[in-house]
Amino acid sequence: MHNIPNRIRSVISDTINQPTEDLHEGSHIINDCGLDSLDTVELCMSLEQEFDVKISDVEMEDAETFGDLVQLIERLTQGS
Repeated sequence: MHNIPNRIRSVISDTINQPTEDLHEGSHIINDCGLDSLDTVELCMSLEQEFDVKISDVEMEDAETFGDLVQLIERLTQGS
């Protein structure tokens, strides 16, 4: 899986309809991107589709920063 961070940025950008180039490892997904609970569910489903993985509710809640989300997707796609 090449360029996971950029693929995640693309999925987030599609979810919130805003550019996300300025997201960095410490960016808080909900606060910095302005996601509400519905956006978060949509983001989770979009990430699952993009990376062909299953993300539990707990995993998504624990991924508070962009870096956390990258690590989660990297871990989930290692077996692919």
